[in-house]
Amino acid sequence: MKQISLLYHDVVKNENDAGASGFPGADADIYKLDEANFSAHLARIAELGQDRVQVVGRGGELSAAGGAPVLFTFDDGGVSAHEPTARLLEARGWRGHFFVVTERVGQPGFLSREQIVDLHRRGHHIGSHSHSHPSRFSQIGWEKMVHEWKESRRILEEILGQPVWSASVPGGFYSRQVARAAREAGYTVMFNSEPDARVSRVEGLVLLGRYGIQRQTTPELAQSLARADFLPRASQAVTWNAKKPLKKIGGKLWLSFRRWFFKKS
Repeated sequence: MKQISLLYHDVVKNENDAGASGFPGADADIYKLDEANFSAHLARIAELGQDRVQVVGRGGELSAAGGAPVLFTFDDGGVSAHEPTARLLEARGWRGHFFVVTERVGQPGFLSREQIVDLHRRGHHIGSHSHSHPSRFSQIGWEKMVHEWKESRRILEEILGQPVWSASVPGGFYSRQVARAAREAGYTVMFNSEPDARVSRVEGLVLLGRYGIQRQTTPELAQSLARADFLPRASQAVTWNAKKPLKKIGGKLWLSFRRWFFKKS
C-alpha cells in the first residue's frame, strides 16, 4: 500500500518569528513555515480531495479508497502545534500527528502539558519524538535508545491518561536497532524521515517513511508530493540517499558542517 506522510515542524507568523516555536538555530529554522505559506499548502492539498487526509491507526490502518492517504506529521512539539497549526488543519476537517520531545514539555517555545491534552481532546494524534532528541539517535547505544523511547512514552501516557503507541525518529538517524528499541518500549507504529511511500513492517513495527517539507517548499510542490507524483518523490529519495553515507561516516562532523552551512546561508 502507498501512503504519503508529509514531515513538517513549526508554523510561525513569519521568518523573523522563527524563534517563537521549536528548537532554535538556522539549521532548525529552514523547517519552519510561515502561516501564510502553510495555509497555501493546505489549500492546494485540499484540491486533491478532503478525504485523502487521514490519521494512522494503532496497527497501521489506513484507507486507500480515495487514493493514496495523506498524513500530516509535525516533529519536535513546538508550541505552534497548538496555535496556529491545529486550528488551520481543523478548519478543513483534518487532524495531524504531533510528535513531542518530552524533555522540552513546558519549556519556552514548546507545548505545555495542558496544550498536549487539548490537542488530543480535539482529535489530533500525539506520539513520541524521543525524550531528549539526541543529535545522532542511531549512535547512542541500545540501553539509551530504549530509555529514550520508554521515558517519552511514560511521560506522554501520564499526561494523556491513555496508551501512546507511535513515534517518529529524531534527526533522521534511523536504523533497524532504533526500530527494535522502539518496539521494546511498546510502540507499534514508527515514522522515520526517509522519503518512502511504502507501508512496511520492520522489527515488529509498522514503518512509514515521510517526505520532508522545508521553508522554501512551495504549495505546488507540497501538492505534487501529496498527489504521489513520481518526480518530486524521486528527487527527495536521490538527495536523501546521497547524504546517508556522509551522515554515517561523518557523524559529528556532518552535524557541525550542517549547522555552519545554514548559519552562513
